Amino acid sequence: MLKKRRLSQNEEAIRGILLIIVFIVGLVFLRDILVKRGVRILMLTRQDYMNAVEYYMQKKYGEKFEGEYIVDNSIYVHPKAKPEWHAVVEVYSENGLTYFSDNYVGYLKKAELEKYIYELVKPIYGECKVYTQP
Repeated sequence: MLKKRRLSQNEEAIRGILLIIVFIVGLVFLRDILVKRGVRILMLTRQDYMNAVEYYMQKKYGEKFEGEYIVDNSIYVHPKAKPEWHAVVEVYSENGLTYFSDNYVGYLKKAELEKYIYELVKPIYGECKVYTQP
């Protein structure tokens, strides 16, 4: 028969330290998930907001985005595939949650919109060039 071995104080201390490490890692992981979901109370740094916006844009459009900089309540990002496009994401809070709105669809529909406007103004101005800025 096997005797149940009693843990030494060192082994108990190591077990306790490992439990604390696992707990802290779990909290960090949970905080990251909640920040990405827009829980404002956990958004402590500018990088938290940048990460949340990148996650929001990726989830909304199915592409990877990279944050550029933050000005007031606006975060400027670009899709990794098209770094020359600079979308603006507005950040606002309500009831403890953070919400986002963006102008990226303006880049996606730019050619279609310019063609539509061109057809509208052609009878008035004749041959012309139409430009839009998202």
